[in-house]
Amino acid sequence: MATDFIDAFRRLQPHERGQALETLATELTPYEWRALHAITATRTFQADIIAKLPLELATHVFSYLDVAAPYRLRTVSKHWNHILGSLHILKTGLDQWYQGTADLRDARHALCEREARAIHAFRTGKPTIIFRLNLNPDKYTEQFMLTRNHLVWDTYEGGYTRDVCILNLDTWQLRRVCGEAREDISRVFVSDEIVVLATHSIVSYVYELQGGQVPKKFRTPSMEYYRNVACCDRTVACVGRYSDHTSVFIWEYNTQRGRSFDINHGAGGPDFEERQVYTLSTPGLPNCHHRGCHNGPYTKLTYTYSKWSLTYSVTPLLQPEAETIILFSSPFDRLSGHKGWIFYRYNYSGECIGKFNPTFLGLNDVLPWPPDNSFVPANYNRSLFTMRIRAISNQGGHIECQLQIDEKANVLRVWRGYELATHPDMEYNSMAWWNDTYYGSGGSKFQGGPRDLIAYMGTNDTQSYKQIISGPKDSDLDLDENDVMANGKYVVLKNDDSFYILCFDDNDISKRPQESDSFFGIGTLKVVKPESNPLKYNFSRTNVFTLAIMVEKVYVTYNQVHKLCQEAADQILNEFKPTLMIAIGGGGYVPAPAVKKLGREGEKTNFSIFVLHNKDKPKKGQLPQEILKGRYIAARTVGDVWINYPWEATDIEEHDRLSRAQETKS
Repeated sequence: MATDFIDAFRRLQPHERGQALETLATELTPYEWRALHAITATRTFQADIIAKLPLELATHVFSYLDVAAPYRLRTVSKHWNHILGSLHILKTGLDQWYQGTADLRDARHALCEREARAIHAFRTGKPTIIFRLNLNPDKYTEQFMLTRNHLVWDTYEGGYTRDVCILNLDTWQLRRVCGEAREDISRVFVSDEIVVLATHSIVSYVYELQGGQVPKKFRTPSMEYYRNVACCDRTVACVGRYSDHTSVFIWEYNTQRGRSFDINHGAGGPDFEERQVYTLSTPGLPNCHHRGCHNGPYTKLTYTYSKWSLTYSVTPLLQPEAETIILFSSPFDRLSGHKGWIFYRYNYSGECIGKFNPTFLGLNDVLPWPPDNSFVPANYNRSLFTMRIRAISNQGGHIECQLQIDEKANVLRVWRGYELATHPDMEYNSMAWWNDTYYGSGGSKFQGGPRDLIAYMGTNDTQSYKQIISGPKDSDLDLDENDVMANGKYVVLKNDDSFYILCFDDNDISKRPQESDSFFGIGTLKVVKPESNPLKYNFSRTNVFTLAIMVEKVYVTYNQVHKLCQEAADQILNEFKPTLMIAIGGGGYVPAPAVKKLGREGEKTNFSIFVLHNKDKPKKGQLPQEILKGRYIAARTVGDVWINYPWEATDIEEHDRLSRAQETKS
């Protein structure tokens, strides 16, 4: 009988077996339940699904986890180590981390393995080596930048800044650049391709980041243009703010072409913050190398938009591919008595194509940081940017934040860092963000509390805080002297006249410099050991606010354009009765001159207009309805959205992918 029962159970389908088990359970006596429990207690129901999957499916599973997961989980078992150590999975994870910017087609297993180790070290706050570069006392630096794998800083010596140092952190080769006549350098700006030296003679010298010693140059009308500068790719934008207007000058390195436009203030114009001049009486500092500080009991210093006043009228962000520029401002609202953010988007022709006024949750006043603090990229494909700001909370306290802008998602966020459950008095002087990983510099608000020169602050999906390098407890962390920057391979901190350089790649150790008494004649280099017993804190909460969706993007494909025209074909033929049809692409401002010309000669020409999309928003001008009747047809009427047509796309496959994702979401 038992054999017949088992044979009958084996012949059942999976869903029938489940039903049979449910029915059988109702027939068991308490004794039989105890016997069944004794049998099942000795069994394990764990199954290694990953080890049984084909490599392609295993790769797909791990694509949903963080990029370091395959490297981290290789210790689970021998099967996992074999699968996750495969070249295919390594390349998939690396391509996700580098966002398609690295060519890995011919990369070998050893290279991919080393890159995976470096990413894991960066995302867990475990540098392979830490250098401290102490600059000579007579060579003070006021500005420093980390771009690609280059550390760039100016050299202030003898009352002037004559040259700029460019240190390649991969090869540890130092390059020094200057103006043709060694002019005094006012500001330094960088992108991932160029370095711009703005001089007091209003001539700017532009060097390729990895190029030669012969610069290209351009001239601006005045020094006012150097207070608000943005660099992206091989393009420079300078913004000069005057009492009645703002001038924007855009210069391209490849063509050496410059173009400009003016933005008038006043009625209907941008609400930029009014100019302010601050005069401070400060004690003279006998050993200070800052400009304006001199020996003596007291020195009167006058600054316009200086770092001491912490005001900044306009912060530009360039978008060369779209030929647009975003101008951020923090005007004073006389009704509420507070300062917030307003930002405008202009095309290179000077037309304002967007205005946004986000609301800061939990923040009353937003005070931009010094002028030498601008938007810096926070990922490899340059779609994420971040800038340090200072804000005043609803409780009246000052908060150090990061303003984050996602150009791909068109989202603006502010990140206030973490609140530590064990040290609620901790505050951050500087934070660096790359991809999904955070580093910071901070300390206790109280004398004698912990001082962290550099701390690992976790990732988006892992809350963690670990001290890497600590400072003396009785020291003060100067707000403007502790700056942290990261780029996925290096983390750099500037502290007084020193640079701390955290390296995460363990390759080519022989190329790295050794400790020396002199480093290229500019200072000394030492190896610093990280904290042997680093302090680790728990978080009480993370403060991340989404401020605003800057603009909704709608991606239209060629197929959708075809269907829109097909749907409107009968109406066009019946109402317009055209003898000639002309197709014009590029937005409303392109056919506008043609329409105006035809309108002036209306007696000679009857014309009608068909558009794919009509935006239902306030417009600068409005034609009477009696003129539009029978002469204007729109296939679709949409809200105030940014429509991306396929003929404007630089990558049609990415454009179609975003369109499909948009349809799936809706």
